[in-house]
This record gives sequence, structure tokens and C-alpha cells, in this order.
Amino acid sequence: EHGDEWDQKIRRQIKECVLFIAVISANTQAREEGYFRIEWDLAAERARGIASGVAFILPIVIDDTREPDALVPDRFRKVQWTRLPGGTVPPDVKARFLKLWSHRTGALKHEAVSKGQMTGDGGQVGPVRIAAPGWRIYAGLAVAVFALAAGAAWWMLRPGSAPAPASLTGSAPAPIESPARTIREWPKDPELKKAFAIITGLDATIESCRLAEDMINAILKQRPTDPEATTLYAMLNNYYINRGYDASEERQVLARRFSERALQLAPEEPEALAAMAQFISFRGTDYARADTLIRKAMALAPEDPRFARILVYNVLRPTNLSRALAQAKEDAARFPDDALTQYDLALICRTTGDLELMEQALDRTIALAPISSALIWKGWLAAWMHGDEPDN
Repeated sequence: EHGDEWDQKIRRQIKECVLFIAVISANTQAREEGYFRIEWDLAAERARGIASGVAFILPIVIDDTREPDALVPDRFRKVQWTRLPGGTVPPDVKARFLKLWSHRTGALKHEAVSKGQMTGDGGQVGPVRIAAPGWRIYAGLAVAVFALAAGAAWWMLRPGSAPAPASLTGSAPAPIESPARTIREWPKDPELKKAFAIITGLDATIESCRLAEDMINAILKQRPTDPEATTLYAMLNNYYINRGYDASEERQVLARRFSERALQLAPEEPEALAAMAQFISFRGTDYARADTLIRKAMALAPEDPRFARILVYNVLRPTNLSRALAQAKEDAARFPDDALTQYDLALICRTTGDLELMEQALDRTIALAPISSALIWKGWLAAWMHGDEPDN
């Protein structure tokens, strides 16, 4: 999520998760380097401490990649692989996942009851209740895991668009866009419009970001001082950092350089103001300036909910959580048809601990668009707050 210390969070989640599903395909074969390989190694390392015969790593192949040729940790080869062409999950496989999940959570529950749950001050609290996941968990898992197969292809596979590179195509369903709003036209360049749609999509992946980067760089080579291309490249570099796809020093330098250049070329452009505000907030160096910049962008384009979201999640949330919550509620009422505005309210409520309001916001989010992480959080609430059993 926005603002998370993603590396530490991912490592913690791999250490604590019940099952680890590794999606293997031609895309992973083509990537000799990538953060997902660190994730796979972390899972393989944890598996060494899990008893033989206990399910943990579940390798899934979604195309014709051969197991002997797969570039995976040796630990992956010690368990049975599952082939799901195109990422389609048949009922019997879902049932098997449920059985494995139930068995593992049952074992963890027994261990928790035996040991008790320690509070932060060393006192004892009651045993932890771990419920079997309901159908919402599987909806979340299906989208979160198998949407990866669609990856960068979702925009390029739209009718009338250029064909996607062979390595990006697949039969998995593409993410669905949220309902359109009547907002100003930006950017005006047709090629930059495509890149902009990728960056602002609901489930953009690192592959689709690279596709957008190629499009933008092609324009910048022709027109190095083009305000739209410069601003869009600033946005893209911010996106790389924000999503944890590339937080290298080189990417940080690019984000700063193009954010500053965009603001020089178009000081009254809301997108340029927002790009600089977002970069500053990521660095955590001058929230007051970030607040001023993003509020100016909001004043220039009050009909665009994206700028309000930046104010709430990137500027107010780290500095004043109560103001962030109040603003998020106001924005949710003002932009009822924007899925990400509703989702940001859910995330703020998660931080404040208001799970009832969080669930209401998630329901509105999912009704507008099946955002992967929103489905997962809905499943978490169903299983852990409501104890939603599979047959409910």
C-alpha cells in the first residue's frame, strides 16, 4: 500500500503467511533478475523449517513452462506442482486449496491455544480464533494471484490498440477499470494517453510500467522539453518508487529531476504540481510544501479525485491521521463513483482501527471495481472479524 515500508512488510508477510503460492510462467522465465526471486528464496528458506509433508509452497504454472527448465529454487522441486492454463482455477483445485488452508490454520490455532497469545506488556490474553476462510478469501486470492498473468497486457489488448509483445500476452482476465468520470482532457497526445492510462490503472504491474516508460521515452527523444511527456515521466518514476518496483537511487534521482523540470515547464499544470507534491511526500522532507502544491492542484482541477487522494494518503496520513480520516470521508461522499477514493478511506480506517467503516468502504470499492487488494482485505475481514465459513 501507499507509504508502506514494502521490503520489510513483504519479508514479514512471507515469514507469517499460511501458504505461499508461486506463479510460474514464461514471464518469470524471462526475468533472470527481479524482486520476486528474493521472495521465492525467502519462502524456500522458511520451508526448510517446516516439517516434511506439511504444505507451504504451492508452485503454480499458468502456461506450458516445463518443470525441469523452470528457474526456481531447488525447494520448489520437492513439492507437487499444479498446472492452471491461463490462470483458470477449477472447482476441484479451489477445494484442494481450501483443504490445505483449513489444515494449516487448524494447526496454527492448536499451537496458539497451547501457547496462549502474549500482549505487548507480557500479559496473557485469550487464545486466538482462526476461522476458515469464506468465499471472499477465494475471490481475493483468485484476483491477487492470477491477475499477475495478465500483467502489462491489459491495456495493449484493448480493441483498437497495438498488439502486445508475445511475452506479455495470456488468457488470464485483465483488471477492470473503475467507472469513468467527466474530467479535463490530459494529456492530449494520443501515445501519452495510453501511457497515462497504464500508470493510473487499478492494477498496473512492473511490466506495464516498463511499457509506459518506453512510450514516454519515445516522445521525450523527439521533444525533450514537452511539458506533458516530462510531467508524465515524473509521475511514472514516482509510481515505480511508490509501488516498490524500483526504489533505487537512480530512480529517485529521475523522480526528483523530472518532477522539478515538469514544474518549471508547466507551473500551473495540476499534474506537475501533484508529481512534485508526491515526490516530496515520499521523501518525508517537507510535508508543508507538499500540502501547498497538492491543494493548488486540487483548486485547478477540483473534479479530479486523484489529487484529493494524494492529499489524504501521501500528505495528511503521515502527519495528521484524524485530519486524513475526516478528509477521506468527505472525499468518499464527494466522489462516490471513484473506486480508489473509497479504497483509500478503507485503508485509513484500517490504520485507525474502525473496521466497520473499513468494511463499508471496501464494499463500495468492490461494487465499483474488483481491485485486487480490496478483495483481499474484504476476505480478511470476512475470515477474521466475522468468521465467515465457506458454506455461509
